Amino acid sequence: MLRAKIVRHVMKVPIVGSTIHGLSLTHSRRLEHGGYLIVLQSVGDDSSMEPANPYYSMSILRPMPSSNKTELTNVAESSSTPIPKFLVQKVASMAAVNFFNNLRCFCKEMQ
Repeated sequence: MLRAKIVRHVMKVPIVGSTIHGLSLTHSRRLEHGGYLIVLQSVGDDSSMEPANPYYSMSILRPMPSSNKTELTNVAESSSTPIPKFLVQKVASMAAVNFFNNLRCFCKEMQ
């Protein structure tokens, strides 16, 4: 089964107080040998920001043999241009938490 979603999102940058507006295309599909592949491309949709702050992510979820656990491999690349350098690590951590929260919601929708 193929699934695709377009999502508009807003993220507040801590301390600085600025907001980053973005638009994401997420595509997922079931893999032949079990598991899922999720690919995401996101860009800033605020025309006043240069560059457009691209974000790319690919996740592979595979069932672990002889267990009820799932292995998750995630590779992501992002531009942190609008975020001050001293906040990049904090924002990256927030993004990781949001990723897992969104993944949990997505899995609940699939059931």
